[in-house]
Amino acid sequence: MPSVSYISALERRHQMLEQEISQEMQHPSQDGLKIQKLKRKKLEVKDLLARLMRRSEERRVGKECRSRWSPYH
Repeated sequence: MPSVSYISALERRHQMLEQEISQEMQHPSQDGLKIQKLKRKKLEVKDLLARLMRRSEERRVGKECRSRWSPYH
């Protein structure tokens, strides 16, 4: 299970990437390739966060179900 600090670090990284994208888009001489790379990295971080949260939720629900209904507890 991922630690809370790891998830928080990923959330901060996602926010930082959003800010970088915003700043780059406001720049008079936009670098389209740089913006594309930043957006791709931001999406990777978002996907990783979603995967970790889903896995964490599945484990939490699985433990609750096993502890309440399993004859083997």
